Amino acid sequence: MKLKEFRLLYDTELRKQSRGNIITDEVFNILVNSAQAEYMDTEKDKAELTSGITTELLPFFEEAVLPVTGGAISSSLLGQYEKLMKVNTLYNGELVKCDVCTSKEVEERLDNSLTKPTLKHPIVEEFNDGLKFYPSTVTSATIKYIREPNEVFLDYYWDAIGKTVYMDAGATHTLIPGEVYRDGTTSGTKTSQTVEFEWGASDIKKIFNMVLRDAAVSVDRQLPFSYGVQETTKKEQGL
Repeated sequence: MKLKEFRLLYDTELRKQSRGNIITDEVFNILVNSAQAEYMDTEKDKAELTSGITTELLPFFEEAVLPVTGGAISSSLLGQYEKLMKVNTLYNGELVKCDVCTSKEVEERLDNSLTKPTLKHPIVEEFNDGLKFYPSTVTSATIKYIREPNEVFLDYYWDAIGKTVYMDAGATHTLIPGEVYRDGTTSGTKTSQTVEFEWGASDIKKIFNMVLRDAAVSVDRQLPFSYGVQETTKKEQGL
């Protein structure tokens, strides 16, 4: 589902339940990203319990081979790093497992001659600025991780009669007299800054219900999700 369809269906539900004025577009973007972050946390917890990646998280699964400098990988190299799943390093030309340890576990391993990390049996610790490897002579690592979802954003302009027109990601529109782009400009060709969901359809539906919940809208009934999208899109197109 495109984000503009999500918004139109959301407005429809608010009107059905007599919730008064429709929220502003700025508040809508905040609500959607807040719900998306909450949903991501729920899925990460599931992954933690199963020690694996859930189907829902597959769009956010990344793998990267990164240099280790001074025994560490900076968080800036990890990009939208959200949850570490697996780490491997090289030993004699072969990948070996790198145990992910807490700071307490690192201390215990370093103090024990039997568990002290070596290039054949390395360990890694997560910290605010990235990853720290033991021994510090590790030079590269293959990181498998869950990244953060892109922050969604719905772009728009107002037409000559003041109606909000939502824009698909990457779409362009040349303003005509009377139209106003989101930033207040009244002329020129605008390229949409909309950022769409990366989740699957069933996940978007759950996020949709969470956004309704946050607006104090009842979701204890089955929403006509697909039908609602079709109808709101038709209304937008004047069909």
